[in-house]
Amino acid sequence: MIQEKNLVLAIIHVVFPPGITVLLALTLCLSITSTMLPRSATDMALLLIYVSILLVISLLTVVVTVIVSFFHYKEEVRPTDDQASVLKVQVYFTLMYIVGLDDVTATFTCNGFLRLSWFDQRLTWNESEYGGVTVIHPKPQQIWRPRVMLLNTVGERDIFKDDFVPLLVDKSGYASWIPGALFNVHCEMDVTNFPFDEQTCTLEFFSMNYILAEVEFVSETTTVFTGVLKPHGEWDLLNATIIAYGSKLSDDNLAPIEIEIKLRRRPMFLFMNTILPIMVLSLLNIMVFLIPQESGEKLSFGITVLLALTLCLSLTSTMLPRSATDMALLLIYISILLVISLLTVIVTVIVSFFHYKEEEKV
Repeated sequence: MIQEKNLVLAIIHVVFPPGITVLLALTLCLSITSTMLPRSATDMALLLIYVSILLVISLLTVVVTVIVSFFHYKEEVRPTDDQASVLKVQVYFTLMYIVGLDDVTATFTCNGFLRLSWFDQRLTWNESEYGGVTVIHPKPQQIWRPRVMLLNTVGERDIFKDDFVPLLVDKSGYASWIPGALFNVHCEMDVTNFPFDEQTCTLEFFSMNYILAEVEFVSETTTVFTGVLKPHGEWDLLNATIIAYGSKLSDDNLAPIEIEIKLRRRPMFLFMNTILPIMVLSLLNIMVFLIPQESGEKLSFGITVLLALTLCLSLTSTMLPRSATDMALLLIYISILLVISLLTVIVTVIVSFFHYKEEEKV
């Protein structure tokens, strides 16, 4: 059913700003015209009367526009005739770029767009009656929209509060809002297989103003759109899914959305710069027993390998998050090599002691 008040709302955001401009322009014209006429004139100029009439009409237009806007649309009220029903909001997500995953601070940063779509029953009209207008583009502050906040952010929670991207509303009341942002969230990391690890990071959104009995987020697809994703130098994207819990939670909970992004680390750089040197040091650790005691370098060689392993352990530990619940196998491996190297140095000292003691007897 075509609702006349919906047409008024559809054009009100186009009429109101020009109405104010015309009112100010007519006021200025009236002021300039009055300065051109003698103050002692006994008769009123017809031009002044004409401009005054236009000024009154323009003022009434602005007043009526404000009144109509006040009584016909409330952006804080859900856009459904039955306020007892649940308003379903479609959720889509476009992943543009993976900025990075910081291993030390356990923070994940990406760039993307969150698309929210719903039906606004107060914004429907027949385009044939209004000049063929089929789509309008109101600002986010002018109509109802779900207030979405980022739950697990390490920065500002209300990331869309300053987003002025216009909405798209068609004649059937289908509204679509596509805000974009740089999402910086905390990511629980499992570094057991570092640097051959896979990580799963989640963007947790929720509706601030409404519970599930009022607004329910749904998704026709569980796949995040990655057609425009740029490749990252350190991480490969394995999978990205949308999880809209909907009615799976109780009505006392806020409406949640989760964007789950699964990543796999590219290990070649860390393998060449960390693991390969450690493997070489592990071989050198055994070579200490092949050095003749008479050379005098047996002990110094063992101590050098021990210090090198200690340095590798220290550098590797700085690459991993301090809050990790699981110990990386690489750290365990280096620690074992460090203990073996320490035992090697101790055995070398004992052997050297008895060797030179026998020489003194001789």
